[in-house]
Amino acid sequence: MTHATLDLFAGAGGLTTGFHLAGFKSLCAIDINSKALATYKHNYPATKIVHQDIRTVNPAEIRAWLGLQREELTALIGGPPCQGFSRNIPAGYRYLNDPRNQLYKTFLEFVKEFRPLSVVIENVPEILKAYDGAIRDEITQQLELMSYKVASVSLNAAYYGVPQTRARVFFIAHLN
Repeated sequence: MTHATLDLFAGAGGLTTGFHLAGFKSLCAIDINSKALATYKHNYPATKIVHQDIRTVNPAEIRAWLGLQREELTALIGGPPCQGFSRNIPAGYRYLNDPRNQLYKTFLEFVKEFRPLSVVIENVPEILKAYDGAIRDEITQQLELMSYKVASVSLNAAYYGVPQTRARVFFIAHLN
């Protein structure tokens, strides 16, 4: 099998585009936003699309549908919603129990089911310090409990040829 990804919170496919440029094939994209998925499907017509709230998607059913064994998927990628962490949202409207802030747990359920060789989670830099680092620590600890080596790094897109100043955080994890 070629290097393949499953994209959660796929949106229009920005993260997928980077992986495609690196030689990966996108097997499946999951998102709740129909307009974003229409753009995704236009750009990646061979990718299977799941237009559904990810909290209602069964990871085992998706793995079976894709015909994958555990540890066969090269990379599970995605960017869970960032509104509950972003400094662009006034602090009074950000709270830990915001349902969007809990969607990383759904992402981790997919990791547990697929056991991909690599995991990439993208988000805003504030996720590293939000709620006294609780989200950062839980993502890291849960991945480590599943035998992944984990690093988190903040990168600015301007340093990589993107014509905008946009910092993003990436949790990068590798199995074993």
